[in-house]
Amino acid sequence: MAKLNYKRLSYTDMEHVSGVVFSELERQKGINKSDIRDLAWYRYGRYATQPLVVFLRDGRIFKIRTRKGNILIEKIK
Repeated sequence: MAKLNYKRLSYTDMEHVSGVVFSELERQKGINKSDIRDLAWYRYGRYATQPLVVFLRDGRIFKIRTRKGNILIEKIK
């Protein structure tokens, strides 16, 4: 996903996202909840495969998705 189609983003609050996601961000990338500016679901395809897009305060963007039960974190920008 090199470019984001911002029309497909559905922004959400931190309360609606599982705590497992935040613990994986902390463990894999060293990102705290205070570093996060916005969270959005990227709406496309099946509901189970829609990744979470994390916008950080310093301008970095990460995509969080699952594959075979594992949480994968990919840097977009």
